[in-house]
Amino acid sequence: METATVARTRHRISVLVVEDSMDHRMLMERRLRDAGMEVVAAATGEEALASFADVDLVLLDYRLPKFSGLEILRKIREVSGGPSVVMVTGMGSTDVAVEAMREGAIDYLAKNPGYLQALPNVVERAWRHHDLARRAGELQRLALLVNSATARADVFKEIVV
Repeated sequence: METATVARTRHRISVLVVEDSMDHRMLMERRLRDAGMEVVAAATGEEALASFADVDLVLLDYRLPKFSGLEILRKIREVSGGPSVVMVTGMGSTDVAVEAMREGAIDYLAKNPGYLQALPNVVERAWRHHDLARRAGELQRLALLVNSATARADVFKEIVV
Protein backbone atom coordinates (compact mmCIF):
# COMPACT_ATOMS: atom_id res chain seq x y z
CA MET A 1 0.00 0.00 0.00
CA GLU A 2 2.81 2.46 0.77
CA THR A 3 4.34 1.94 -2.68
CA ALA A 4 1.08 2.99 -4.33
CA THR A 5 0.93 6.01 -2.04
CA VAL A 6 4.44 7.11 -3.02
CA ALA A 7 3.60 6.60 -6.69
CA ARG A 8 0.70 9.09 -6.36
CA THR A 9 3.19 11.85 -5.59
CA ARG A 10 4.67 11.45 -9.12
CA HIS A 11 8.07 11.95 -7.58
CA ARG A 12 10.28 9.44 -5.85
CA ILE A 13 10.84 10.94 -2.43
CA SER A 14 14.47 11.15 -1.36
CA VAL A 15 15.09 10.99 2.38
CA LEU A 16 18.19 11.56 4.48
CA VAL A 17 18.04 9.41 7.63
CA VAL A 18 20.26 10.90 10.34
CA GLU A 19 20.55 8.34 13.13
CA ASP A 20 23.56 7.40 15.24
CA SER A 21 22.16 3.97 16.19
CA MET A 22 23.15 1.61 13.39
CA ASP A 23 20.20 -0.70 14.16
CA HIS A 24 17.59 2.07 13.97
CA ARG A 25 19.27 3.59 10.92
CA MET A 26 19.23 0.28 9.03
CA LEU A 27 15.62 -0.48 10.01
CA MET A 28 14.48 2.98 8.93
CA GLU A 29 16.38 2.72 5.65
CA ARG A 30 14.88 -0.67 4.86
CA ARG A 31 11.34 0.44 5.70
CA LEU A 32 11.58 3.53 3.50
CA ARG A 33 13.20 1.68 0.60
CA ASP A 34 10.49 -0.98 0.80
CA ALA A 35 7.97 1.87 0.47
CA GLY A 36 9.66 3.02 -2.77
CA MET A 37 11.72 5.91 -1.46
CA GLU A 38 15.34 6.81 -2.12
CA VAL A 39 17.35 6.81 1.08
CA VAL A 40 20.67 8.35 2.08
CA ALA A 41 21.96 7.69 5.58
CA ALA A 42 24.17 9.61 7.99
CA ALA A 43 25.38 8.60 11.44
CA THR A 44 26.53 12.03 12.63
CA GLY A 45 25.54 15.66 12.39
CA GLU A 46 28.60 16.38 10.28
CA GLU A 47 27.59 13.70 7.76
CA ALA A 48 24.06 15.12 7.72
CA LEU A 49 25.28 18.64 6.95
CA ALA A 50 27.37 17.28 4.08
CA SER A 51 24.46 15.23 2.66
CA PHE A 52 21.21 17.18 2.99
CA ALA A 53 21.46 19.31 -0.16
CA ASP A 54 20.22 16.61 -2.53
CA VAL A 55 17.24 15.27 -0.57
CA ASP A 56 13.59 16.22 -0.21
CA LEU A 57 13.30 15.45 3.47
CA VAL A 58 15.48 14.81 6.52
CA LEU A 59 14.57 12.40 9.31
CA LEU A 60 16.71 13.76 12.13
CA ASP A 61 17.44 12.00 15.39
CA TYR A 62 17.19 14.30 18.40
CA ARG A 63 20.21 12.85 20.18
CA LEU A 64 23.39 12.72 18.13
CA PRO A 65 27.04 12.64 19.17
CA LYS A 66 28.77 16.04 19.23
CA PHE A 67 25.75 18.05 17.96
CA SER A 68 22.13 17.82 19.04
CA GLY A 69 19.47 17.26 16.44
CA LEU A 70 18.21 20.77 17.18
CA GLU A 71 21.59 22.26 16.29
CA ILE A 72 21.59 20.38 12.99
CA LEU A 73 17.99 21.44 12.38
CA ARG A 74 18.95 25.10 12.84
CA LYS A 75 21.81 24.76 10.35
CA ILE A 76 19.54 23.08 7.78
CA ARG A 77 16.87 25.79 8.23
CA GLU A 78 19.51 28.47 7.51
CA VAL A 79 19.69 27.25 3.93
CA SER A 80 16.97 28.82 1.81
CA GLY A 81 14.98 26.19 -0.04
CA GLY A 82 16.52 23.40 2.03
CA PRO A 83 14.69 20.18 2.79
CA SER A 84 12.00 19.87 5.40
CA VAL A 85 12.89 18.12 8.64
CA VAL A 86 11.05 15.57 10.75
CA MET A 87 12.54 15.18 14.24
CA VAL A 88 12.77 11.56 15.39
CA THR A 89 13.57 10.61 18.96
CA GLY A 90 13.33 7.87 21.50
CA MET A 91 12.66 10.41 24.24
CA GLY A 92 9.00 10.90 23.28
CA SER A 93 8.61 14.08 25.30
CA THR A 94 6.15 16.82 24.37
CA ASP A 95 8.81 19.38 25.35
CA VAL A 96 11.15 17.97 22.71
CA ALA A 97 8.36 17.98 20.12
CA VAL A 98 7.43 21.59 20.86
CA GLU A 99 11.06 22.70 20.80
CA ALA A 100 11.67 20.94 17.46
CA MET A 101 8.57 22.49 15.90
CA ARG A 102 9.59 25.95 17.12
CA GLU A 103 12.97 25.47 15.46
CA GLY A 104 11.33 24.62 12.13
CA ALA A 105 10.68 20.88 12.08
CA ILE A 106 7.46 20.11 10.24
CA ASP A 107 6.70 16.96 12.20
CA TYR A 108 7.87 14.86 15.11
CA LEU A 109 8.03 11.09 15.44
CA ALA A 110 8.67 9.18 18.66
CA LYS A 111 10.51 5.86 18.35
CA ASN A 112 7.73 3.89 19.97
CA PRO A 113 7.09 0.22 19.13
CA GLY A 114 5.02 1.06 16.01
CA TYR A 115 7.08 3.90 14.58
CA LEU A 116 8.54 1.86 11.72
CA GLN A 117 5.06 1.00 10.47
CA ALA A 118 4.06 4.67 10.48
CA LEU A 119 7.33 5.94 9.00
CA PRO A 120 6.43 5.91 5.25
CA ASN A 121 3.16 7.75 5.90
CA VAL A 122 4.89 10.34 8.09
CA VAL A 123 7.50 10.90 5.39
CA GLU A 124 4.94 11.23 2.62
CA ARG A 125 2.84 13.68 4.65
CA ALA A 126 5.94 15.75 5.44
CA TRP A 127 7.04 15.67 1.80
CA ARG A 128 3.61 16.86 0.66
CA HIS A 129 3.87 19.75 3.12
CA HIS A 130 7.35 20.58 1.78
CA ASP A 131 6.17 20.36 -1.84
CA LEU A 132 3.12 22.56 -1.22
CA ALA A 133 5.26 25.18 0.53
CA ARG A 134 7.72 25.14 -2.39
CA ARG A 135 4.90 25.52 -4.93
CA ALA A 136 3.28 28.32 -2.94
CA GLY A 137 6.59 30.16 -2.91
CA GLU A 138 6.91 29.79 -6.67
CA LEU A 139 3.36 31.06 -7.19
CA GLN A 140 4.11 34.07 -4.98
CA ARG A 141 7.21 34.81 -7.02
CA LEU A 142 5.25 34.62 -10.27
CA ALA A 143 2.43 36.77 -8.86
CA LEU A 144 4.94 39.45 -7.86
CA LEU A 145 6.49 39.28 -11.29
CA VAL A 146 3.12 39.63 -13.01
CA ASN A 147 2.13 42.53 -10.78
CA SER A 148 5.40 44.39 -11.25
CA ALA A 149 6.31 43.58 -14.85
CA THR A 150 5.71 46.22 -17.45
CA ALA A 151 6.52 44.03 -20.44
CA ARG A 152 4.48 40.89 -21.08
CA ALA A 153 7.40 39.26 -22.86
CA ASP A 154 9.40 39.29 -19.61
CA VAL A 155 6.51 37.73 -17.72
CA PHE A 156 6.02 34.95 -20.27
CA LYS A 157 9.73 34.27 -20.44
CA GLU A 158 9.84 33.71 -16.63
CA ILE A 159 6.71 31.55 -16.60
CA VAL A 160 7.91 29.31 -19.42
CA VAL A 161 11.29 28.70 -17.79
